[in-house]
Amino acid sequence: MDYVNLNSAILAWLQTSGLKIAAIIILGIVAQFLIAKTSKSILSATINKHFAAKDRSDTGKEKRINTINQVMTKTTGIILFLIILLMVFIELGINVTPILTGAGIVGIAVGFGAQDMVKNLFHGIFILVEDQYSEGDVVTLSGITGTVEDFDLRKTILRDLDGTQHHIPNGEITIASNRTKGWSGINLNIGVAYSTDLKKLKQIVDELGQELAKKDSVVKAPELVGVEEFADSAIVVKILGRTKPGSQWEVTREFRQLLKDKFEDENIEIPYPHQVEIQKSA
Repeated sequence: MDYVNLNSAILAWLQTSGLKIAAIIILGIVAQFLIAKTSKSILSATINKHFAAKDRSDTGKEKRINTINQVMTKTTGIILFLIILLMVFIELGINVTPILTGAGIVGIAVGFGAQDMVKNLFHGIFILVEDQYSEGDVVTLSGITGTVEDFDLRKTILRDLDGTQHHIPNGEITIASNRTKGWSGINLNIGVAYSTDLKKLKQIVDELGQELAKKDSVVKAPELVGVEEFADSAIVVKILGRTKPGSQWEVTREFRQLLKDKFEDENIEIPYPHQVEIQKSA
């Protein structure tokens, strides 16, 4: 074997095709790096200028930008990888026409068998464009409530309060209920005895609501809006208020504690179901 000629051939190849392949790979890596670094700032400027959601807080807008940025970065990464791979094949002298033709045929065949995947992708695009939810939002999807841990065009990952992680294909999401978009609500039904003075009760509830409104997380002070129901052993009243997104549970728990303590001080009874047993002599 003529090692001199072999080394010369390898060296010549490295100086021509080898350098081109190395340049293609390096340029691809640099392009992906630049996209990852600049896409977020470009997205932020574009969305805030043309697609700013009025019902999104600054934190909500940031979550949406992060979600779109992650999806775009992953998608461009896959596209760049395929382009680089084809360019490397061309430099290696591999005819890519059969590959592209075969990929087209396989793509058609896979398309018929992967209709659910296509459906998931289209639903994911609409979820993203319409800003139905983003990472970090608390949502109810397909009857499951949890925090959005991850979202891409194919699926949404939720984490519920028990710590269970749920993977939901976007194509199966027909109704998306976002509990942390724009603002969140305090919605309380409380039962009091029929003997309770409702005017006094409203004054107490509204005063406690104004006290609670001193918290930064409260947007609108909770107030008693009226009688919701005449129950068997109680008058049920409705209390409504607003908080910043995601703060409703903490604020509602605190307000319940304030109501409990105040009701005890004012001798306002919170009825509970009870049974009366009547015994008759034989």
